Amino acid sequence: LPFGFRGLPTLKTNDNLDDLVQFARVIRKGQPKFRKALLKKYSAKCVITGCDVINVLEAARKKNIKKFIFASTSAVYEANSEKIFRENLKINPNLTYSLTKYNAEKVCVSYSLNYGMDIIICRFFNIYGEHADIHRKMPPFISYIAKEFFYNRRPVLFNNSNAKRDYIYIEDLNKILIKMVNSKKKFKAKIFNICSGKGYSVPDLYSKFLKISGKNIKPIYKNPMKYWDNFPKLFKYKPLSRLRIKKEVYKNSIGDNSLIVKEFKFKASTNIDEGIRKVYEYSLKTLSKK
Repeated sequence: LPFGFRGLPTLKTNDNLDDLVQFARVIRKGQPKFRKALLKKYSAKCVITGCDVINVLEAARKKNIKKFIFASTSAVYEANSEKIFRENLKINPNLTYSLTKYNAEKVCVSYSLNYGMDIIICRFFNIYGEHADIHRKMPPFISYIAKEFFYNRRPVLFNNSNAKRDYIYIEDLNKILIKMVNSKKKFKAKIFNICSGKGYSVPDLYSKFLKISGKNIKPIYKNPMKYWDNFPKLFKYKPLSRLRIKKEVYKNSIGDNSLIVKEFKFKASTNIDEGIRKVYEYSLKTLSKK
């Protein structure tokens, strides 16, 4: 694991859980194990993805941290209909995850304006790479296909439309983050799309997998409204809208990367075919050891 577990406090029934929130930046390879170990330590009552951004910003302010980079999401564009998402678009997210990220962005803006803190807001699009957690209930799409192909199983897919998503390879993501960390320029909660600027549909990606793997496995396409059926709690009591799920599955999400190109002289260099090949070959090697 990238970090040790010595000194973690014991969870007591009267503990304020907000005080136990761990904000962890971990390398992609170790993140799944790190997350599971923390959840086990705190009886599944610990969150490590920065859910309490105010506490983290306040700690950064008090410790005079030189630069703060907030991991937001392209999901904040979920209600937009533009073909390309630019950082200056007016946004109005309404799903819980994206809404909390959007509000956290506002908090970052507040700290930058009122305390003069150097803050960068990154809106991550679809990140993929070799070390994604392929064993979770719903693995990331590209890693999921690689896993199903290893076992010669027909992948279950929910989108056979031409809706496109923007994918960026993990090594490209790391390179732009390093450039941000090392930048001498001070940013006032400026927002950057972290993306490739290129979109691919589910059928596009699947055809690339067929070509790279040399396999001839036909996918099983199911109703997009059943996409989250592996999580029955979403439909207990007041159920999540099936139509809302369908809309989310069929949405286009392609980012404009011109700001990171201009500001950091950076452009993702890993093409999608090369990235998929790396994920597939790594998955074959990893799963064959099981």
